[in-house]
Amino acid sequence: MILSLQVLTPLCVRSGENASAITDYIHDRNKRVIYLIDQEKLNQWLMDQGESTRYLVKEIASIASSQQGSLAHFFEEHNLSPHDFSQAILPLAFPDSMTFRSWSLFLPTLTGRKPYIPGSSIKGAIRTALMFDYIKKQNNGRKGYGATPHLPNSTRQLYNGLDIFCLPDKRSQQYLPENDALRFLQVTDTSPSSFKSLRVYALERKGGSRTAIPTLLLGFYPGTEMKFEINILPGYEKANIPEYWKEFFATGTPAILKAIWEYSRLLLIDEIERLNKKINLEENKSLVQEYTRLLNENKNEIKQGGSLLRIGFGKTYFFNSIGYFLSDEEKKKYLPKFKRIKSDSEFPTTRWMIHTLENHYLPTGWSLIKQEKGVKA
Repeated sequence: MILSLQVLTPLCVRSGENASAITDYIHDRNKRVIYLIDQEKLNQWLMDQGESTRYLVKEIASIASSQQGSLAHFFEEHNLSPHDFSQAILPLAFPDSMTFRSWSLFLPTLTGRKPYIPGSSIKGAIRTALMFDYIKKQNNGRKGYGATPHLPNSTRQLYNGLDIFCLPDKRSQQYLPENDALRFLQVTDTSPSSFKSLRVYALERKGGSRTAIPTLLLGFYPGTEMKFEINILPGYEKANIPEYWKEFFATGTPAILKAIWEYSRLLLIDEIERLNKKINLEENKSLVQEYTRLLNENKNEIKQGGSLLRIGFGKTYFFNSIGYFLSDEEKKKYLPKFKRIKSDSEFPTTRWMIHTLENHYLPTGWSLIKQEKGVKA
């Protein structure tokens, strides 16, 4: 099934690489942009400088090794225009008044210098939604009913859903990859976008007692659209996987979208309820307004088979298929295993959010996925 993915709130799947203000980009405060420098263009210019090349190379190498000065100073000293050496000019999407401990910029995943969302990241989010759907059906849809049958006994082991998606090997009783139902679920990378679809965002973790320390993030701008595919691969009917998933896959990819939507709907409602308990916090007011808007503005698309899905930024309590179903007794039981959790009444106490140009806050990573018109499942 070919699907479209529309970005609804700033979204980024990090590549693990950062861009440095010292060596990789130039910040223009007046124009409120950063110039992401094309290193190949810069290297070619250096090579074209004849006898001055070795001295200029040493100068840049000294900047990089000493962390003193920056490319901005180098360009100004040698009367170079950042525009002529940029591979992208990226607008800033946060207030001028904000300060950062580090100007290191988190980069998205790129292919051929074009940003995209990896299929593995989308599949990870879908996996959580399917896990949620399974447990909800086992618990007759009740929140707080209990989830211990799907939690490990070991205090050191983190739950990863193997008992839901896999059958243990008959001899070793271990969960083997060939017995994993999700190997029959194929999720492709999105089509690549362009740097024009990116903005420089201020990412903050707020809600706790400590002051938020913003970081710089290069993410997709709301409204960006990409395409990807979800396919159920043949062979699952005869595979050694749980019967539940054989029956589920037989209903086709629309069942996956329906499961994703129910997962997102219930957890958004749950999150709004949590935030309303601390609505005195300015960021919580912004998040409640934005979550409500996400639900209301996309009603028509959802009625036609679309679904909201959060991608990237990790998973937390309210976007975790197990946490939603934990009873109060179970929360107390598992609380001692996680030293950073001080209370079972609310977890997490902090949330990732984007600090906007208008001094509001947006939730991170939300998208709308829907079937392409005229394409049959």
